[in-house]
Amino acid sequence: ILPPIKINNSTNTRWIYKDDLDKFQREMLQHSYKLFGNFEFEGIEIWSHYQTKPEWHYDKDELLYNETGELSFPICGIIYYAKVEKLIGGYFITEDVIITPKKNRLIVFSSDTYHSVEEYIGERLSIIINPWKRKPKNYEY
Repeated sequence: ILPPIKINNSTNTRWIYKDDLDKFQREMLQHSYKLFGNFEFEGIEIWSHYQTKPEWHYDKDELLYNETGELSFPICGIIYYAKVEKLIGGYFITEDVIITPKKNRLIVFSSDTYHSVEEYIGERLSIIINPWKRKPKNYEY
């Protein structure tokens, strides 16, 4: 179980080099090592979702995909539910798994997993981390 954190309701995505990770981010990565081994990475992409518009997708280097059609995936996907209140729906769904969001729950999944979030009412704040072997193209500018 991870410690509670304070975060605003933004959906700002940002890049953080591995040497600049805070304690919470390192702890989230420690959980992913249990499934993916102690991998080498350049940094993480991190963002939060407070209200999510459901859409099926892969976590990928978006700019590279838009420019070339090439799919480049992070090492894995990590979702931490910081706040879940009065939630109806909002399941994390893949083609064969459905996971109920619960406060302080962590999900780690393969980066090439096609996934979405079911529509919902209530409050659901998630923090997403994608560790990358190399910085995605959209952070090069």
